[in-house]
Amino acid sequence: MRSPAPRGTVMSACLRMAVQGLEKAAGKPLPAVTAQKRAGAGANVALWSTLHRMHFRIDPRTHRALESSYVMPEKYNLVTQGLSIFLAVLGLVGCQAVGRAILNAHLSADDFYARAQLKWNSGEYRLVQQDTRDALRKQPNHYGALMLLGDADVQIAAISMSNNKPNAQKPAGDVPSDFNIRLTQKEEADVLDEGMREYRLAAQLQPAQPDPHSQMARAWDLKGDRGRAVAEYREALRLHAPDAPLVHVKIGRLLKQDGDRSGALGEFEEAKRLLPDYPRFNQPGFTREVERAIEQTR
Repeated sequence: MRSPAPRGTVMSACLRMAVQGLEKAAGKPLPAVTAQKRAGAGANVALWSTLHRMHFRIDPRTHRALESSYVMPEKYNLVTQGLSIFLAVLGLVGCQAVGRAILNAHLSADDFYARAQLKWNSGEYRLVQQDTRDALRKQPNHYGALMLLGDADVQIAAISMSNNKPNAQKPAGDVPSDFNIRLTQKEEADVLDEGMREYRLAAQLQPAQPDPHSQMARAWDLKGDRGRAVAEYREALRLHAPDAPLVHVKIGRLLKQDGDRSGALGEFEEAKRLLPDYPRFNQPGFTREVERAIEQTR
């Protein structure tokens, strides 16, 4: 979703000056602008769109943040529109860091968190890391930002571990570059430790929440410590995890990998018993998965 074109003659003039500067830097006219100049009315929309596209080449992170500014109040949109022109000009002269600092000064911790959620949905996990860290600089005890930063850390480690497996296949189609991440084993271990540290801080902020423990269990599993993973999943269950059937299935799989088929069977059967109380999971696909797990474990 694009931000609306700025209104008013002053903003129009600023837009035109900014695009003229971009054309000069590129050494050639920009086709979209040329076409809209002939169209007369509505040129501001094309200029704004072109400025965004050219800005993407200057600074992807800021560009994407501007595109997602629709989640902010209208007042913020207007401020962002003016600042984005300034950012584009700064980018042309190599002052991107200054431009980002000016833009980010106007964002709250919740703004950064909302932006990070959008990046998560598009699979841009390194940008999620950046935005959640910015949120935590504004508000160190932001539970949501801590959880999302931990999720991004663990997800990056998981992707890297998958890509580093022998005969790993490259992701098919047009996927974000983060799906091609390859870290060293030490880097994977370090980023998992960071994720777990953030989950622990989140658990301290909201001790009654099961999510930090469920997510920490995944990190322990990736580290190869299934015993601690099971312990964290059980703690999530003690705190009334909203996805209890799925948690029982995950515990069952870990126990089965450790050779405890009896314990695993008990977890799978408990997951099936709980299904009527959890409509979100009491669906044909998940039900078949649980029944298949029971059959293969008996």
